[in-house]
Amino acid sequence: MTDDELTDLLAARLAAVRRRVAGGCVRAGRDPAGVTLVAVTKSVSPRVAGRLPGLGQLDLGEGRPQ
Repeated sequence: MTDDELTDLLAARLAAVRRRVAGGCVRAGRDPAGVTLVAVTKSVSPRVAGRLPGLGQLDLGEGRPQ
């Protein structure tokens, strides 16, 4: 997969998750701006994780011990 294809795929997946969060907020009567989406990178490569900030996903979590 090329870098551009990877970025497009991640952008689409991130947009889908953000839509789900927004929908949940509507159903719960919450403001989506009050929700922080944290991307967990424990099972992805640095190549994948490194693309997330460029897509606006700045909150990242890592679950593996160093």
